[in-house]
Amino acid sequence: MASGQRSTDPNDRTTETFHGLGGYKRGWGGRASPFPHARPDERVPLATRHSETTTAGEATTTNDDTDDTSQDRQIRTDQKAPQLLEFADSRLLDLWLELGTITQDRNNHRSTIDLVFGAQSLADQHIACEVAPKVHADSNHLLIQAAKLRKFMASNLNIYSHWDVLKMNLSAASIDAAVDFLMEVVQRAIQHAVPWARPSEWAKPDFTPECKRAVKITRKLRRIYMRHRLPSDWTAYVKARNRKGRIINRSLRRGFRRWVSEAIDQGTHGIWRVAKWARNRGGRAANMIPTLNGPHGPADTTEAKAEVLRESFFPEPPPADLSDIARRTQPPQIEFPEVTKEEVAKAIRRAPPDKAPGPDAVPNKIWHELCKVPVFPERATALFNASNKTGHNPRHFQTSTTVALRKGGPRDYRKPKSYRPVALLNTFGKILESIIATRIAWALEEHKLLPQTHLGGRKGISTDHVIQLILDNIYRAWGQGKKVSMILLDVSGAFDNVSHARLLFNLRQLKLGHFADWLQSFLTGRTTRISLAGELSAEFPTPTGIPQGSPLSPILYLIYNTPLIQDLHVRRPQGGSTTAFGWIDDACTLAVSDTFAENVETLNAALRHASKFAPDKFELIHFTNPRETETPPQSPGLPPDHPDQIWEVPLPPAGHDQMEIIFTDTIIKPTETAKYLGVWLDKTLSFSIHRTKALAKAHGTLAALKGIAGSTWGAPLRAMRRIYQAVIVPQLFYAAAAWYSPKGGQIVASINQKMLAEFTQIQKQAALLISGAFRGTSAAALNVELYILPVHLQLQQIIEETAVRIRTGPELACPESVLRPRTVQERRRSGWTPMEALSRKGGPLWPLGKKEWETRKPYILAPWEPPVTTVIDSHEAALIYHRHYCARREGIAVYTDGSGLNGRVGASTVCLSQGWKRNCTLGTEEESTVYAGELTGIRMALHRLRRETRPATVFVDSQAAIQAIQNPRRPSGQYILDQIYYIIRRYNMQNRVQIHWIPAHIGVPGNEAADEAAREGATREGTQQTGEAICLAAAAKRQIRRSIKDRWIREWKTEKTGPTTYRLVEVPNKKILDLYKNLSKSYASIIIQMRTQRNGLRHFLHKIKAVDSDQYLYALGSQTARHILLQCPLYAELRGRMIGKLDPGVQKRLDYNGIMSHPQAIRYVAEFMHQTELLSQFRDVEQTGHY
Repeated sequence: MASGQRSTDPNDRTTETFHGLGGYKRGWGGRASPFPHARPDERVPLATRHSETTTAGEATTTNDDTDDTSQDRQIRTDQKAPQLLEFADSRLLDLWLELGTITQDRNNHRSTIDLVFGAQSLADQHIACEVAPKVHADSNHLLIQAAKLRKFMASNLNIYSHWDVLKMNLSAASIDAAVDFLMEVVQRAIQHAVPWARPSEWAKPDFTPECKRAVKITRKLRRIYMRHRLPSDWTAYVKARNRKGRIINRSLRRGFRRWVSEAIDQGTHGIWRVAKWARNRGGRAANMIPTLNGPHGPADTTEAKAEVLRESFFPEPPPADLSDIARRTQPPQIEFPEVTKEEVAKAIRRAPPDKAPGPDAVPNKIWHELCKVPVFPERATALFNASNKTGHNPRHFQTSTTVALRKGGPRDYRKPKSYRPVALLNTFGKILESIIATRIAWALEEHKLLPQTHLGGRKGISTDHVIQLILDNIYRAWGQGKKVSMILLDVSGAFDNVSHARLLFNLRQLKLGHFADWLQSFLTGRTTRISLAGELSAEFPTPTGIPQGSPLSPILYLIYNTPLIQDLHVRRPQGGSTTAFGWIDDACTLAVSDTFAENVETLNAALRHASKFAPDKFELIHFTNPRETETPPQSPGLPPDHPDQIWEVPLPPAGHDQMEIIFTDTIIKPTETAKYLGVWLDKTLSFSIHRTKALAKAHGTLAALKGIAGSTWGAPLRAMRRIYQAVIVPQLFYAAAAWYSPKGGQIVASINQKMLAEFTQIQKQAALLISGAFRGTSAAALNVELYILPVHLQLQQIIEETAVRIRTGPELACPESVLRPRTVQERRRSGWTPMEALSRKGGPLWPLGKKEWETRKPYILAPWEPPVTTVIDSHEAALIYHRHYCARREGIAVYTDGSGLNGRVGASTVCLSQGWKRNCTLGTEEESTVYAGELTGIRMALHRLRRETRPATVFVDSQAAIQAIQNPRRPSGQYILDQIYYIIRRYNMQNRVQIHWIPAHIGVPGNEAADEAAREGATREGTQQTGEAICLAAAAKRQIRRSIKDRWIREWKTEKTGPTTYRLVEVPNKKILDLYKNLSKSYASIIIQMRTQRNGLRHFLHKIKAVDSDQYLYALGSQTARHILLQCPLYAELRGRMIGKLDPGVQKRLDYNGIMSHPQAIRYVAEFMHQTELLSQFRDVEQTGHY
């Protein structure tokens, strides 16, 4: 039998080693039994079929399957050997020890007497099984060593870690050791739990054996022709070559379409993967970096390219001017508490699970899984706090892999400057970086530490805000008769040239020195490798810059760039001022004065900062008011004719819109257009160039999407519609609130109509691709069939919703003309700004009497501040808890509700045990929402309970309101959340109030009383507190969409095209999309063609003069869709089978419009038309209705 012991290498906690010696158990005629633990007359199984067991022992029985040490020896089979093999098979045991391994060496007589069997369930843990010749055990049997992986359990993290040492010794070394240990455990767990990917049998899965045979035959025939040069051989070769091409193309086409179908089946993730592939067609070539033009000549090898990119990405920055640091004093610093477990859990949940990992190859989804184990967030929190306290970023977090991505636009990609670096960081370190970034962002907003015009990366602010602020400044200056110039700044290698000393100084000046030590550790001692074509360069240090790809990089650059934005704000005593706008590393400066000459001087005075500018990339544009007539530049005046005139003070030159700026010996010439944040600005703000660029970009994307769908194959209708709305619409209508203002009057009506026609044409092309309809189909009908708003209504909805979003966002980013109206004279001189037109000319921001708009803050709670306790249980559990709570009478039970009634919104709170009730009205449904009423009811309950000493539970029937309180962000109605948490903090209610969900309208007395009280509140006039209603963004957005929908209905009723569709759909309704649910693209195309009656039947083909007659060949009448579906005798049998599958209600009334509008019948109509083979384009499509 085997005797031995297990051991574990202290340096390898994931491997178990078993050392064993062979022994004897007599019983079978002096020979060792093949069953070490059994007598000959009984068999006690060593292992069940499902256990994980290793069995070792001496097998003196021999068999050809287990002994092959000598070919010249006589092979004999022991009569007991088959029993051993039968036993191993029955217990699912595999032989671990390699066949023929010498296990006994006795007086030069060697044999394979000892065997080791292992359970098949241990196969994936098996590492090795071998003789250990260097280990002596005073036996002629050699020691056998078997090693397997240990089972990893997440709880092992609590047993085997060095956390106690970390607590006692807070040092950089102990932190590094703890992180290294954690990563080692995680890596071993991944190796154990995650199987290796199984590559395809072929390099390209769609290159099937049939393709391989065709290639082989073609090559063979080519060789025959080359050998004999006979015309017959050439003909045979050409025929085989053409056949090979057809086979390969067909196979690849089928494979690609299968890939599209399988990806779509995966849901939303698959849809966007397919859309991304379409937009990046040729992306494989884009990832290949061509020969680069380096400073020392062409770089064509991987090593040479990596070196050129290293010099481009991480250059030696110019020395920054740090002379002011020594003489500046630091303000008092803001203190921060320790990181909490909840912060760690939130940071992990925020991390995208499939984001590319760093050098350790651990994706975020691993941390998502570990976060479910209670011990992991605790240990991670302790580790992060130790890192913050010591100011040491673990060395494991300091490494990265840098990938080179192409910059957008047409560029020369042989130049290294045409690429930008992105650092792939280790994901565990990014969790800590995300926590610190969130804390810094909160402090910047809470303490108002940033300039108001430094807007990039701040919550609630988008590029729409920046563009509207710029337009507002320009129009206001024009209204005052001023001249406006703008210069767009390009900071060369912005992130890579950051001076660490300047960044840390700026950090302390903004009172954020609490993070300075840790950030210094984070920024210094970093190393990276450049990844090219799957190969990694040698590791090299990156002593400067901020790693792009870190959650910290945007917020740190905001801090670094803050002095630039401050310095670019200039007000000259002699006249002229500048306003700077910053969006991360994109900055621009507006100069306003009486003349362009003063603007040039003012801009020259503003361009000072320590960053490395690239003045050759600066763009200068002088804006000219189209409502004013510009006077051409005057030539120098003649000498004075009268001697007295020499004493007259000369007037300063007025300048002109072609004036240049000279900066560091670089001449910056003015341009007619300039691009900022993706918007093309022209001198007169007509935005004609921007619209042209948007159309061209949408055309390109639409052409790319044709690669994933056709009328007979590809992504189904509903998926393509989602792709269109999520990809093309944002491209087409980007920043529409700036360039589309029908009430502003900036665009002539004829030009406006031409623009709308161009955009409508793009949308129709997209609708044809989505639906598979004929080109002759009405655009209005396609909009209704696909439930896509007409272009002019889409634009109107977008600009109105943008106006509401800007008005209800942070006040610092709201244009001044929206908050404070300009004079009539100023508006006449400059025209209406886009936001002004929507505020003063009947738009969604039209003044509403004394009512005011809500504003939303970036944060309600500090990142470490816990929310109030909330519970959302299942329906049954919630009722059981409520019943027990009321029975125990240990606390106060309060009920709240919100209600909408007769166009008004009310809120209430009720306490039956104490006999009190409160309710109020929030105004009309145009101003507020029921959701806001639910939050208001909770606020009233907390206000009523603020002085109670007994614990209380607030029962709420709105899960959305409870979730908003649990995770307060920036929803519409945020001001109520702010009031709720103000009450909780002010009266210290955190530990004595809970909020529980309770099912509504099932007879719970308190909930029913609260509902009745809310209805009463909705019928009252005014509000309980101030008498003023606050207009909510959600209510305004609902009204906008309702108004747009009404306009669409009215226009559809008067539409002259698409009458057949109007008979099926009198009112546009999103439910029409249910007709195409789960239909393949080919079947959806058939249905669209049948519903619009623009199809391949002779009736329509005759209309477009594609055939000579609309009649059957058999004179059966006109070949219309209605005739084929319901009347044609040629397809009676097919029709009968189709009707037999329809619902009974549809069978009783076989009406064409009824059948074509019935979701259940649609599938069988498509199947019927496919089987008739009358629609020629669908004849070769497989007969399946599913995608």
